[in-house]
Parts: sequence; C-alpha cells; structure tokens
Amino acid sequence: MKVLFNTTCLAVLVASSMSVHAFESFENYAIDAKLDAASGIVNKVSAGTCTAGQQAAEVTYTSASWASMKVTLAEAVDFTQNTHFSFDAIKAAGAADVPLLVKLIDSADREIWHWVTLNQDAAAVYSLDLSYEDGNNHSGADLADIKVIDFGTADSSGLSADNKVYIDNLRLSDGSATVGDGCDLGGDPTPEPEPTVEIVQSFADIPPGTVIDADVNAPTNIVSSDMASDNDTLSMKVDFDASYKAISMWDGGTPWDWSGKATLKFDVFNNSGESITIAGRLISTGTDWSDAYNLMEAKVLESSDEFQTVEVNLDSSAAGSKFTKSAVGGIQFMLHSEVNADTLPIYIDNIRVDGEGTVAPDPGIEPNPGLGGDDKPYKNEGGSLGGFALMLVAALGVLRRRK
Repeated sequence: MKVLFNTTCLAVLVASSMSVHAFESFENYAIDAKLDAASGIVNKVSAGTCTAGQQAAEVTYTSASWASMKVTLAEAVDFTQNTHFSFDAIKAAGAADVPLLVKLIDSADREIWHWVTLNQDAAAVYSLDLSYEDGNNHSGADLADIKVIDFGTADSSGLSADNKVYIDNLRLSDGSATVGDGCDLGGDPTPEPEPTVEIVQSFADIPPGTVIDADVNAPTNIVSSDMASDNDTLSMKVDFDASYKAISMWDGGTPWDWSGKATLKFDVFNNSGESITIAGRLISTGTDWSDAYNLMEAKVLESSDEFQTVEVNLDSSAAGSKFTKSAVGGIQFMLHSEVNADTLPIYIDNIRVDGEGTVAPDPGIEPNPGLGGDDKPYKNEGGSLGGFALMLVAALGVLRRRK
C-alpha cells in the first residue's frame, strides 16, 4: 500500500518532546552547483527562495516517472534521534502536485521508501513518519547511518509541464508543521543575486574518460569519477611524468573578463606521499607568449588525503606590464621544477574566480628561464577542447620533495 504524507494528515500526529535536528540547508554549496549530476531531473542550488539561510535545492520535476534525484549528505546522519524526517518545499501557487518517492539510503546503499505528494501552495512542511516502512523497501537499512536522500519522482506521468520546486531545511523533528523563517516563504521565485563565485570549469558536464587535451606533448589526462572537491563527483586526473609538460585548454575565442574578481582558485588532490609545487600562469592574450602578458604564482602542497585550494592573486605585483585580468585568454598550471621519472597522478577540480575588487599585491615568484628562453613560457603546439563551450589553458607543475 502506498501512503501519501502531507501537512493535513501530519497535523494530527502526536508531538514528541525531542528537539529538532537540522542537518542540511544547502548553504555550503556554490550557487548553481548540481546536487546530482547523474540525475535526469534538472537540479541545482539556488539563492533567493528558501526557508532557512539563503539557499535551497531548486528541482524541476517533469512527467518522467521513477527518476532519482539524490542529495548526498556531508556525513551520515542518525535518523533514530527523532520520530520524523521533515523538509520544507516551496511550490508556486496553482502549480501541479508533484508525487515523490523519497528514499532514505544508508552507507551500505540500502533503502527505506516513503511516499509523499507535494500538494501545498507556497511554502509547506512535509514530514515522514520514520516508524512507517513501505512493503517494497529494502530490508535491513540502518536508520542510524543515513548518507543519501533521494527526492525522486513516483508516478509523475500526470504532470503536463515542468514544475519547479524549492526544497530546503532538511531536519529530524517531532512532525510539527512549522516552516523555517528563511529568505522567501512562497510565491514566484525572487531574482537570484549575482553570485560572488564564478565557475570556470568543474568538469560536471564532461563524460568520465574524456581526454581534456589530446596533444601528443601533453601528459596523460582524463575526466575522472574517482573523486571531486565539489558535489558533482567529477574532476580532472593528470599523470605527470616530467616538468614543464603542459595540458592546454583555451578560452574558446572569447577571453574571460575577470575585471571584477580578485582571485583565481582551483582545488588539487595530492596524496603521493611527497610535496608538490604547482605554478599557475594566466595569459592575457593568445598570440603573444612573452612574460609581459602573463601572471604566474606558485604554491607548495604537502601530501594530504584532502583536496587543497591553490589561489592566484589576479592583482599580483608579479604580473607582466601588459597583463590585464579583463581579457584572460588562458591559464597554465605547470611543473615548476624537475621531477623524477615516476608519474605523479593528481586531481584538479572546481576551477573558479572569486572575490571582488582588488586584493593586496603578492610578490609572486621569479620567472623560470627553463620555460623556453627569452622569457617565453613553455607551450604545446596545438591542443584544444574541441566543442566545449568553456575552455581553459592548463599546464601543471610539480616539484617532488622526498619526505
């Protein structure tokens, strides 16, 4: 038997004395980040329409039935702490009801099913009685170890158009019908503010196994699902075997205008057991490779089991006299010194620009004469991303220092 929960039937539930435990309001995601890159349901994190904090999950449901849309929690949550799992949903007045099959999934990928229909106009609370188990749910799921929540569709064949819903304020509760008091409690979505962070490349829309740079001079590189620093599960894996060996990507013919930004950032995963030095070089034109048009900075990264963020100050005093951040044609990350013959696989993800205005100058590093002589950086001949809408020039530099 399929049971539909809504705020009407929940009003008669007996309240418990347990406190509310909120565990996800989508505040730690970048704007426009996908919650489930593999889902056939359009989904992202947006700002301006929510019930807790300033962000919510924006999900566009269609007539596609039995489709998954999974939210992976930062860490497993013990759902035995209270009697209900509750969430807020904001649906525009007059929009069609949306039937969901909500699955609570533990760390061993075992599921507990709950059926709920989003049938209230504007903002409303939907609570699932954790003592209820559908007859089709997978037996043996551990409520004390819930890692993923699937807000997928049930039989939604009756939906005649796209239906945008904002989901927010995931929490354990006693089943009360109190909506969060966040940014906007209903009606049509308010315009989203201009995000501070601008994603240059997160690899979210590139199939795993895709070679980013097929040039013969480039190190081995592919889009990988091994790990990611954001929530799209994808990053770029690079196997380095020599210094000054470049991965090249371009701006697609339209230079990036970062005149309102302060910093370029990218995340690097290095658990090689050795420290590495990543040198990032920005190129403000695609035709003149002299250092006058470039900006280069470097950072030493110790071996770690976590991603580490590298920053390049866009207003650094190390910039060449003709470099301008309003017309960046490419980016290079390169091996800044010699390495041994062993390959060094690292992962790069979430390339972005952030901040506003001008930041304090940085002394940077001295140009390396080994980059080709006459103050010209090393570059591969050729190499491109083909039809990708956003392209990036990258060459990665690594100095190995034995511990």
